[in-house]
Amino acid sequence: QLLPLTKETKSELLFISPYFVPGKTGVEFLGNLRDSGMKVKIITNSLASTDVVAVHSGYARYRKDLLERGIELYEMRAETGDKGKENIKKYTGSVRGSLHAKVYIFDRKAVFVGSRNLDSRSKNINTEIGILVQSPEIAGEAARIFDTSTMPQYSFRLKLSEDSRLVWSTEEGGREVEYEHEPMSSLWRRFSAKVTSIFVPESLL
Repeated sequence: QLLPLTKETKSELLFISPYFVPGKTGVEFLGNLRDSGMKVKIITNSLASTDVVAVHSGYARYRKDLLERGIELYEMRAETGDKGKENIKKYTGSVRGSLHAKVYIFDRKAVFVGSRNLDSRSKNINTEIGILVQSPEIAGEAARIFDTSTMPQYSFRLKLSEDSRLVWSTEEGGREVEYEHEPMSSLWRRFSAKVTSIFVPESLL
């Protein structure tokens, strides 16, 4: 039901999706939107902030493909300073920094808020609900929340290095910091995500 609105969107699509597993079809769809000149930006949970490592493992396999297609990817940080915690709670509903809201914003003119993540489980298994509001004022406020959530002190922006390795860019102590592995996550958590990606079917994520 949202697909026609997506096709009518001209300049910008913003997605807040705590669980994000686009699959090959999703990568192609979003990539085609980007090829048409549309900005496509997505914020989801990082490995450190997610409460379901299996879902993150499904998402992780598509990060490079999305970046290569020109999609902007952001991952929510798991922790921040005291002032940051107050702001993160305001915008995400969690002091820990984990995303919970599912929000899609179309050209800052319309906004969908509901229970549906951008993953296979929401698409094929779950019963989901939501509301679509055609209002530049409300969509603009939702977009400002998105813009705040993607600020470097609250999230990681993903990019590719010259040799196509993933790099996580953020801000710590007022300076830019880059990571070359899943930031703020333990070796065991990173290992668990790798193992899970081998054994858990993507259709269940």
